[in-house]
Amino acid sequence: MKDTKGWLRCDGAELKIEEHIALYSLIGDRFGGRKGQYMNIPNLIDAEPSADVSYYISINGEFPGDK
Repeated sequence: MKDTKGWLRCDGAELKIEEHIALYSLIGDRFGGRKGQYMNIPNLIDAEPSADVSYYISINGEFPGDK
């Protein structure tokens, strides 16, 4: 298994917005959550083409447009 540090599997997990502000600025509560406190990442488990292929989302990075 490859190192997945900084990445989360797209399984619909709930994350604290205050810990993932940059990601929240991109996806908001589009995939669910509790407004103002928690957000959900996409759940793509049923879209995975095989047992050895998974979708991940980066939880590291900068705000769009920041340099």
